[in-house]
Amino acid sequence: ASLSEPNRVKYKPLTGIHGDDIDSFTFTLSDCVTSGAATSVTLGVATPTSGSTDDAAFSTTTIDIYPSSTDTVTIDFADGWDKDSVNTQWPFGDDDLIWTINAVDSTISGEATDSTALGVGATGTLSGTTSMDVVVTTDGDQTGKISIWVTTSNSDVTVRYYIQSSIIRD
Repeated sequence: ASLSEPNRVKYKPLTGIHGDDIDSFTFTLSDCVTSGAATSVTLGVATPTSGSTDDAAFSTTTIDIYPSSTDTVTIDFADGWDKDSVNTQWPFGDDDLIWTINAVDSTISGEATDSTALGVGATGTLSGTTSMDVVVTTDGDQTGKISIWVTTSNSDVTVRYYIQSSIIRD
């Protein structure tokens, strides 16, 4: 709230997250003489359109790669969360991570190192780790993105990540 807009709460969720019940706060109304009962508010963020690489991601991992070539990149889903600090915002605790491929641009393809093709709808589980290796292949000399959505079976939060190719031009 501000002096020009008193009695308002402005909320901006982290970029690249969505889900029901992702955050909450409690407030009490007061006129400085008496106070009302505490009220809780739970917030959700709408899921963006599925199958698009145009939505905002929490984090983007860029791989520098030559045209029409293949290379491996490691994406760590805990990057940016201060997962091991006392003040962590990491939303998933120690739960197994469930990843799903939401979208893949036509100029890029990927597969997990276990040879699972990372096409739209592909899904997998990471147990005991927050990272995965992805083998990226570019088609020609165009950049591209792979959109990966991550959650757990115990969370209402989904976090969106990108792997983006950056073409090396000699």
